[in-house]
Amino acid sequence: MKQEIVLFDRDKEYLARFLVFFKTYMGDKLLIQGFSEEEVCCQYLQNHDVTLLLTYEYDYRSVFKEFPMSKTMLFSDVDSVCEINGIQAVYKYQKLYSKPQYFLLNL
Repeated sequence: MKQEIVLFDRDKEYLARFLVFFKTYMGDKLLIQGFSEEEVCCQYLQNHDVTLLLTYEYDYRSVFKEFPMSKTMLFSDVDSVCEINGIQAVYKYQKLYSKPQYFLLNL
């Protein structure tokens, strides 16, 4: 069974690029869903056993606060930040090329 990752990002262009990249390079290993609307994403999270939620801290604290911290990774706009308030963080704009597994090392 594939691990399922949910990405919530209000930037629809970034979201689309992220999804295409990961589906191309990791589609055989991961099921990746992307959302830009809070209600739709929350409903999806309630109805699916998601391995990881990837979002910004603001959205996690305000929208997804009921989702387990242990299943959450936060985007950082600063490349040197590895953790935000006890939750693992990853630099949002890193160049991944064909190495997306680096992005999700701890899954």
